[in-house]
Amino acid sequence: MIKSSAHIIPGICFLLISTLAQAQYNGFLQKNDLADGLRTIQILDSATAAKQNISDYSFTIRPIMPEIWESTKKNWIALKRIGYSRSFNDSVPLTINNESFYSATGWQERFTAGVQVKLGRLLVDFQPEYVKAENLKQASISDQVRDGNYFTRLYFYQLNVIDWPQQFGTKALEKFYLGQSSAKILFDHFSVGLSNENIWWGPGRRNALVMTNNAPGFLHADVKTAKPVKTIFGSIEMQAVFGKLDSSGVEPVENIRQQQYWPGAYIPKENIRRQLLGFVFSWQPRWVKHLHIGYAAAYYGYVTYENARGDPIPQYPYSMTIPKGKGAKLGSLFFRYSMPKDGAELYGEFGRADRLPTPWNLAEDTIPIGYVFGLRKWMKLRGQNHIEVSMELSHLQLPDPRLTFNAANPFGIPKVNSWYTHPQIRQGYTNQGQLLGAAVGPGGNSQFFGISWVNRHNRIGVHGERWVHNNEMNYYQHLSSALGYGPHFKYWASLTYGAHAQIRVAGLFLSAAYNVGKSLNYQWVKVGGGVDGPSISDKKVSNMTFTAQYELPWRLAWRWPKTGINQKLKKFGDKIGWPFCDCKFGFKRKESVIPE
Repeated sequence: MIKSSAHIIPGICFLLISTLAQAQYNGFLQKNDLADGLRTIQILDSATAAKQNISDYSFTIRPIMPEIWESTKKNWIALKRIGYSRSFNDSVPLTINNESFYSATGWQERFTAGVQVKLGRLLVDFQPEYVKAENLKQASISDQVRDGNYFTRLYFYQLNVIDWPQQFGTKALEKFYLGQSSAKILFDHFSVGLSNENIWWGPGRRNALVMTNNAPGFLHADVKTAKPVKTIFGSIEMQAVFGKLDSSGVEPVENIRQQQYWPGAYIPKENIRRQLLGFVFSWQPRWVKHLHIGYAAAYYGYVTYENARGDPIPQYPYSMTIPKGKGAKLGSLFFRYSMPKDGAELYGEFGRADRLPTPWNLAEDTIPIGYVFGLRKWMKLRGQNHIEVSMELSHLQLPDPRLTFNAANPFGIPKVNSWYTHPQIRQGYTNQGQLLGAAVGPGGNSQFFGISWVNRHNRIGVHGERWVHNNEMNYYQHLSSALGYGPHFKYWASLTYGAHAQIRVAGLFLSAAYNVGKSLNYQWVKVGGGVDGPSISDKKVSNMTFTAQYELPWRLAWRWPKTGINQKLKKFGDKIGWPFCDCKFGFKRKESVIPE
């Protein structure tokens, strides 16, 4: 039987596609970008937000699940989005929040296509991905750098305490991923299931401290509120995940050159399986409308321990395996305040890299803290036209160099306090060699600004960013007699600017971004140029990304016949609260409550 009535879910699905907003201006159309489109509607169109039941969402736990509004009595199968992304990096990879893409130069591309099946309360979304990368040779440190101590310090401070390779080997790469696949059981307000989806926790749009889509998704089980749960104190949202993390298995390319100075500098990381336990909670107080405050935390550690006694690894007394049951922790407190009447939003996140945060331990001195702070403002023009102005500041650099140096031996092995690094769990907070948290990385800082013209499905804009790479390594490498403060002009900073655009042609969405700029003092090295002049160690940066995506509007819906085994299945489903339907197959077009 073909049903023609409109429901909430088709409208939300339409919104997910028709209001895409490039949350990160990187040319991709990923799930986090889709959620940002709904986030924009929540502020600019309160009537539509209320009609689509998204007024109370915090958008600090992503992706959201519009399928929760679908009747449990419906069964259907639908071909999902078909997408193709292609990206190019010049000699220096410029990668941020690109999920399964590699940190690689040259061309790389991603294909995705999937199918979604709903049987009563069971929702299966199979959305695999295929990624292929040229992985050409990247820019290297200037040959004029012959300081053996530089490479030793690089291993001490970064390469041996995190699985974060700059380049994934020297050969072309290709891999199949589960992508954004999941299998969930939907209840009235929450879901339980298995998933490989990318997760984003926190209000940030470009960076977040605990969980982002910067790395490929990891296999995990989760319990999640699929929509805000209303209580006498306000509405709440939460998610708890338990999953496994994979290593890259890649040896740093710097190791080839390091053999000249200290062949034993690199200690290979054992491929020991790691696990992650995470939790996020968001609360909207009933007394303060549009304010959301929340808490996110993650614990990660080894599942098995090959060095159970915790004996020191030779030459690296700080690097040893840890007692069973111990692990690393990090977390954050965050807020988001939306102002629909003013067409604006303000948000922030503050966290610790070494323990679970509380309001009082975030205010202590000499602790490894970080923050993300941002705001967005829309200025209405004629009709559906708006000018969107956004900015975001991210700061993961340790606030005090004393957290970097060992006071007893400042020129020796440093302390390991940076975000996402760890002296015992030496893969750090990564999955498949990429950061699970903020893309700016350990010791990194970023200042981002963007301005766009927006008209429903279309947008054109420009953006710019200053990205300082691991400024703690700059302190450590260029140590002077003033403990912790070396030459101020040798920090590694990437200055980029670019343009982004997005258009809709019927059901096809096209998105693109282009960035150019310079990576100054590449890898914390300055050769020539004096204090403020250009250096021959500076590198040009060039990046472009293109995405084409099509969402198929048809689904095959059915209900179970009332005869034979299907009737028994229906009775069983009714008994356990997992109802099936009882009529025939039919095609149904997803209908929209939003006018074209």
